[in-house]
Amino acid sequence: MKKLIFMLPICALSYMGKAQITSVGITAGLNAGVNKTYTFQAGNYSILLNNMNDIGGLNFGVFLEHNLFTKYSLSHSIILHHYYPNYFVTGSPAGNSGGSSAVFAVTYSGLLRLFNKGGVRLLAGPGVDINSLSTAPMPDTTDEDLNEILDQLQNNVKPIVYYIGAELGYRAGRIDIALKYNYSLNSFTQPLAYQGETYGIPTRSAFLFLNIGFLIFDKNLRELKNK
Repeated sequence: MKKLIFMLPICALSYMGKAQITSVGITAGLNAGVNKTYTFQAGNYSILLNNMNDIGGLNFGVFLEHNLFTKYSLSHSIILHHYYPNYFVTGSPAGNSGGSSAVFAVTYSGLLRLFNKGGVRLLAGPGVDINSLSTAPMPDTTDEDLNEILDQLQNNVKPIVYYIGAELGYRAGRIDIALKYNYSLNSFTQPLAYQGETYGIPTRSAFLFLNIGFLIFDKNLRELKNK
């Protein structure tokens, strides 16, 4: 079902040949990432996934809007950003330890415009995060079991995470302001495997983006200029 929801805007791209592009722009801004904390026991170790509480990160992106089936408007956007999930592990004879993962994310959204009046718009729809780790290996401790757990935790962010998103925006001339919220439909972490047991980490991520964009092309502005 999650894949089906995500595929709807992708299928709509097959109509791009018939659809009229209405605007193209570039965007940049700030973002904040959060997740619920989660604690579990694996053998003798107590593991805590902290709230990433990543506030003030930078992001950059592009967006394209086009008409769909003559009646609707669809917005596609790609945003590049970082986030940093982190863990804390207790119960080791070598002492407590922790670490974090640096994740480089490419976020694609396909949002349907639900409201548009006076420059104000409201959109909603599905999307996907394509994640890539950019974390250096952690130094080993004297506890081999702890090293195994830390290595897994540092590399357990899923490469693909699906989400549902909403956007509230305002446009004046070529300037575009957008507040976007994404909430993952599946956990953003892989399970931990330790001593023949598998421990799921069922926590989801959410991101808030506040961006200012500039329209490289806008159909309405071009038509006004040509009058």
